[in-house]
Amino acid sequence: MDKTTQVFRCPLCESLLTREKWIKITGQWDERQKLLEERKKEIENHKKTILQAEKDKKLIAKKAELLGLEKGVKKERAERIKMSKIST
Repeated sequence: MDKTTQVFRCPLCESLLTREKWIKITGQWDERQKLLEERKKEIENHKKTILQAEKDKKLIAKKAELLGLEKGVKKERAERIKMSKIST
C-alpha cells in the first residue's frame, strides 16, 4: 500500500483524512497535550508554594505568639522584682 492509498483517521472524530491533514491534526494534538501537562505541573507547583506559604505564615504567627508570651513573662518578673524591692 502506498502513501496515496493509506487511510488516516482523525484521532478525535474518526473521520477520514489526507496524510497531510492527519499529520497536522496529530501534531497539534500532541502540542496541546504537552501544554496541558506543563500547565498541570505549574498548577501543582503553585499549590505547593501556597501550602508552604501557609505553613510559613502559621509558623511566624506561632513564633510571634511565643515572643509575646516571653515578653509578658519578663514584664511580670520585672514587676515582681520591683514590688519586692518596694516592700523591703
